[in-house]
Amino acid sequence: MPSRTFEFPIDKEHANRYNELVGDRRRSQVSALILTLLLGVGTYFAYIRGANTTLVIILCVLTAIAGVMIVAIPLSVGSIEKSFHSSNLAPAMVADSRENGLTLLALVNIAKDDDADPVWALSARDVRGVPGIRRNVREKVPCVAVTGSRKLFGRKHKVWDLATPMPIAWGTPDRSVVKEARNRIPGSEWHMLEQLLPRLDDVRNTPNDLLVVED
Repeated sequence: MPSRTFEFPIDKEHANRYNELVGDRRRSQVSALILTLLLGVGTYFAYIRGANTTLVIILCVLTAIAGVMIVAIPLSVGSIEKSFHSSNLAPAMVADSRENGLTLLALVNIAKDDDADPVWALSARDVRGVPGIRRNVREKVPCVAVTGSRKLFGRKHKVWDLATPMPIAWGTPDRSVVKEARNRIPGSEWHMLEQLLPRLDDVRNTPNDLLVVED
């Protein structure tokens, strides 16, 4: 399936306010910072108390790795602009609506090769909200599918094992842009997704909230 990216002007202030992937990245950085500080303190006390040299070296290495993660996390995730513009459009729908949030269910192609046949999967994500989107179940939410891998050598595989929907409405307040994105997604994919909405619980039972759809 050919690449289906969708470029549009990103409103950075709007994205920083609503895009929950930005918050995820910040929380990961804070966690890495806390881990670095704890390991640093542990290394210091191990050193001044004359602990085994090997232990001190190991703690130093772990502290350095944790410190590198603070910088590596945003680099590995990439900028929000890059994520929007390099990820393929994907249909998503409100699969569950609660007082404090929504669950989006997206139909994503997890094949790495754009020239290969699509490998369809369902991806679920809990969100606090999507601006301009009604909270009704089956409400259409045009997204991009941000893909990746948790496996050390995951890039060697033919499919991604991570894919999360990122609503276009998290990147712009312009309703016409959101409408254009929705119209660019084929009606057959919207229909396929609607038929698969009852499988939300199956998706939730997978390790990464990602379920390959069997033919």
